Amino acid sequence: MEADANDLLLHNNVRWLSKGNALERFWSIRKKIAAFLQQLKSQKATQFANVLQDKHKMDVVAFLVDITGHLNELNLKLQGQKNSICDLMKTVRSFQIKLDIFKEDLQAECEHFPQMREQIQGETDISPYVGFIDKLIGNFCQRFDCFNLGHQLLLLIENPFLIREIRGFSKEVTQTFKWAHPGSLQFELTDLQADVALRKHFETTDSATFWLQIVPETMFPGLTKVALHT
Repeated sequence: MEADANDLLLHNNVRWLSKGNALERFWSIRKKIAAFLQQLKSQKATQFANVLQDKHKMDVVAFLVDITGHLNELNLKLQGQKNSICDLMKTVRSFQIKLDIFKEDLQAECEHFPQMREQIQGETDISPYVGFIDKLIGNFCQRFDCFNLGHQLLLLIENPFLIREIRGFSKEVTQTFKWAHPGSLQFELTDLQADVALRKHFETTDSATFWLQIVPETMFPGLTKVALHT
């Protein structure tokens, strides 16, 4: 059919990302697949061709192509090395906000659902897709709300020199780590923020290297332990 596809994508249950990629590739050559099936005379080919001509079913496929694309993007951002818990939580929280945007977008211009925008014509009931997004929102809340670390605690990893509420910081830490001593943490953080050399080191390195290699554990035992456990 002279389709612009030069390899065969094999599905692998271990790497679920292939599901979204396979959908995207199928969608890009769906018209050529339909033309190919129409040339065949078998009953099974006719059944598949009928599916491709069913507008409602293809609306569903278009939605799946778009939403799995967004989920794949999230999955890739959560992978890789040197991702701290702060980076991962920011990525998940950002996606949760995006889900609300997706829900509103489905009921408007479908800017974030380009395949659906191309596929939908005339009056189309989008309530099933909105319901699907609602379930995703609930699922993400159920899975990730328990990872709700305090803002001050996350700021310790991202930039400890920006923490202003030192007592609030120690309170957040002790709520998460029962073994932490608030008084020691307050003094250690004060000393850390007053250390000009450490501040310069922080400005020229990443947070993981800063806490693992530069901050002396003997001088800041409580802070380094909290940082490593976070």
